[in-house]
Amino acid sequence: MFHKVMKSGCRAEEARLEPAERLAKFLALIAVVSWRIFFITMSARAKPDAAPDGVLTFAEITALDPTRPKRDRASNGPRSPLTCCKSP
Repeated sequence: MFHKVMKSGCRAEEARLEPAERLAKFLALIAVVSWRIFFITMSARAKPDAAPDGVLTFAEITALDPTRPKRDRASNGPRSPLTCCKSP
């Protein structure tokens, strides 16, 4: 699953970076991103109703919140787990 996230989700194969130093830095970055995506996915499968602040920081939730569809953001009630968190 981690490899799939890295390969498909982060499009690792599309990176045609040279020299090798740039490729190594890119792979280090997407390894961290892929691990976080994998961890969040597995956490959501284990506890689908858990609050997102169990795996994401407030800053991450704030950054991701605008990516929700506009219809969800316009509603008054929490329609997404990302809307239920308060600042620390």
